[in-house]
Amino acid sequence: MYRQGLNYSFAKLRNGSLKNYVSDHYQLGYLLVGYGRQKYGHNFWGKVIRHAARFKPPLYPWQGAIKKYTGKKHSQFVNNAFHYYNEQWQQQSKIAVNFTTKQTSFATDYKYSSLLPNGQMVVLKRSYREIPTFYLIDKDGNENKIAVCDIAYDDYFSANTHQLVYGTLKPDARWAYRKFSDLRILEIATGTIKTISHRKRYFSPVIAQDGSMVAAVEMTTDQRSNIVLPDGTGNLLKTINSEPGGVFMFPKFFNDGRPVVTATRNQKGEMALQKINWSRVQ
Repeated sequence: MYRQGLNYSFAKLRNGSLKNYVSDHYQLGYLLVGYGRQKYGHNFWGKVIRHAARFKPPLYPWQGAIKKYTGKKHSQFVNNAFHYYNEQWQQQSKIAVNFTTKQTSFATDYKYSSLLPNGQMVVLKRSYREIPTFYLIDKDGNENKIAVCDIAYDDYFSANTHQLVYGTLKPDARWAYRKFSDLRILEIATGTIKTISHRKRYFSPVIAQDGSMVAAVEMTTDQRSNIVLPDGTGNLLKTINSEPGGVFMFPKFFNDGRPVVTATRNQKGEMALQKINWSRVQ
């Protein structure tokens, strides 16, 4: 909003507006928390929270705690935070290049953009006037339609130089409660699509740079999470099982494709990045 010259009050940013589109209080909080950590150190918010919880001062303890550990009033702290981010955004605007023109009449999303070696970009474009569609955008911002995206659980896809892979929702023909998510590979140049799995529950697929294999997360009916590695025709090369209660998320191929890097959550809710050399997994 600062970048657009809209200097709304803190109350409006925090509480929202029925007149203007403003971000919600979560997004505002992320900015303020990030600024506080960057400016005053990683322990800053812990001290502020503990001090405010003691109701010192009894009136407006949060604002009082901010003033105690910054030396500035809460309003000044907020203004300084926005000025800090505005300086960062101004620097970014000098080096950023827009692929597309800004849409002012209705909302349009360009999701999961993948930059190709020739400088073109593959995106999933969706708006209230168009169903989700894959587009190829050149350096001048010209958009060329590749193919319509099938109905899916989410919009996630992955692309290499010649192909992209995504999951598609497939309800059971008889039982309404039973649904599947199968993988499809789309040829960028021709728009032809082939399905490489049938009646599976594969999510968050990623395709290797040479197109020789795909990695995806499989969720089984007994709540197990696996990483599956089918080849370009759907033949299953390897299955990597998670620990009991663990969940794999958004795998990526690393370097030559032998290791797979994935976000992992264990049964306690703790998360980490895990690198798996799948060729050595029994």
